[in-house]
Amino acid sequence: MLNFFKDIFNNKDKLDEKALKNLGAFIGLVDVHLKREHPYIKFDCSACKDIDKTEDIKLIKSMIIEESIKQFVNFEYIKTTQKEVKKEILWSDYAVNSLPSQKRPIDFLRRKEIVFLRDKQICNRCGNKIEKLNQAYISFIKDVEFGGGYNVENLALICVDCNQVLSNKDKAYKDILLPLRDKLYELLG
Repeated sequence: MLNFFKDIFNNKDKLDEKALKNLGAFIGLVDVHLKREHPYIKFDCSACKDIDKTEDIKLIKSMIIEESIKQFVNFEYIKTTQKEVKKEILWSDYAVNSLPSQKRPIDFLRRKEIVFLRDKQICNRCGNKIEKLNQAYISFIKDVEFGGGYNVENLALICVDCNQVLSNKDKAYKDILLPLRDKLYELLG
């Protein structure tokens, strides 16, 4: 009788046929979420299917999430000059304040708004839809330290996750605080 209870408690989280179907559904859920929220990044969920099936189901799901985060962080983002905006939109001291400087121009928020509208609220790195201007970040195509200016063609719109990745290039992917990680762990239910 004691062995019966040991088997129940020892195998409660091991993969059986039902758990394998659940795992397949979970991988599908993660895949759909990533494709919908970050369409510019091609996630490879096939690597998740090769995980050791003898592990704990919760551990396997965590490994799937961490593999997805790793792919998100390691995505190669190639910066390219952005589209111009109509000259009629620009203001009189736009050109003067666009020159390279270590100090942000006083009209930076106005520039950010123009970039936000020009890019249709879409993150330039991952394709995520950014709902509000205050949730958006700006990345330089050519950094100011290397002669890049504040002209809108040198500014790219990025989301909070991509800002965290680009701002923490020297950190391991596990050490970067990403809202994406929290969202994926919420899928565990």
